[in-house]
Formats: sequence, structure tokens, C-alpha cells
Amino acid sequence: MPVENEDNFQDAVVPFHVARLSIKPPPFWKSDPRLWFAQVEAQFARAGISTDETKYFTVVAEIDSVVLAHASDIISAPPSFGKYDALKPRLIGEFDGSNEKRLRRLVESCELGQKKPTSLLREMKDLANQQLGKDMLKSLWLRCLPVHVQQILATIEGDIDILAKKADDFLAIPATS
Repeated sequence: MPVENEDNFQDAVVPFHVARLSIKPPPFWKSDPRLWFAQVEAQFARAGISTDETKYFTVVAEIDSVVLAHASDIISAPPSFGKYDALKPRLIGEFDGSNEKRLRRLVESCELGQKKPTSLLREMKDLANQQLGKDMLKSLWLRCLPVHVQQILATIEGDIDILAKKADDFLAIPATS
């Protein structure tokens, strides 16, 4: 029986539940591991996951064995500290390709096709990975555009991103016969 004038703290106790946010990374993108890790790290941030070990074990649990085989030494004997920081650059290095390969793809195989000029520019910037100057990238990008768009853009001054938006607009206008 409670004593009068005595505090009864049980009335103030409120039960609470701790909910754990989990993440579900998409399948590993061999074609763009840097972007895959950016997406997974966004999920980590949203879920409040900041510890190296949690990140490491989440990635190891979600990536298929074919990809993990490229980091088998790290998986078999992970470092005491920096597990995630060891795994991430290994997988990026294994699947992202060297700068030389990326630049070769940029020069040899980038084409407009069905893409918008802004999408092509974004792809080319990603492949260039800040290894090319703005003028060189602009020159390579312009060569991928139809001649009539190149001719119009040659008369316009401006940043390459602005030119790309204008090129989107030009190509959106139906051709007249």
C-alpha cells in the first residue's frame, strides 16, 4: 500500500519499444558499383546505421557469392577495424574498371541513340570521372550529337550543362518535312 506524501514513480514509467530499421540493398550493380554503394550508404544514413561492422555485415549478407569471391581474402579474414572501409574499395576496384578503360569507353562507345543529350552528358561525365578537362568533355559530347544540333550549339555560349538542356529542347521539337 502506498504511503501518503511519498512519490510513486511507477505511475510515470511508460513502456517503450525499440524498433530496428533494417535495410534491403538492391542486387549488386557490377556495371556501376560506385552508384550501388552510394545508394546503400543512403539507406544506412536513413536507418541511422553508422558503425563499420554493421555496414560490413549488411553488405556481406546481401551480396551474392560471385561478387564476394572478388574479396574472399577480406571476407575470410576481415581486419579488426575498418572492415567496411576495406571491402568497399575492393569491390569498386574489381568492378568499376580502371580509369584507362573508362576513358576508352568514353571515347569509343558513347553515343546518343535514344538518350536525351543531358543523359548522355551525365553518362560521359561519370565515365570521365573528372579525368578530362571541360573543353575536352564538351568536344567529345558535341561529336555525339546530330550535326544540325552541333551547328546550333556552336553559336551559343554557355556552360556544357546549359547547352545539354538546350540540346534536349532542340531534339524535342518534331522535325518538319
